[in-house]
Amino acid sequence: DSIIQNAPADSGCYVLFNDAWVYVGDSDTIQQSLLQHLEETGTKIAKAKPRRFSCQQMAANLRVVRRNVWIAQLHPSCNELPA
Repeated sequence: DSIIQNAPADSGCYVLFNDAWVYVGDSDTIQQSLLQHLEETGTKIAKAKPRRFSCQQMAANLRVVRRNVWIAQLHPSCNELPA
């Protein structure tokens, strides 16, 4: 599947989307987090049915800042805007 083939098992940020931005997240293991989202049922993310993802590998100490920037820029439907 696409996640196994294309998502790194490394630290970084990722975005889930379809025709619109759905969710921005960060993780120690991007691949594992994406697989967990795929398994979700009944959540806002699952209901949005994202079909694609993009990710960027980065050190753990940079992730929160990058995630918050992406949330502020993209306004994904399943994230709260950072304070």
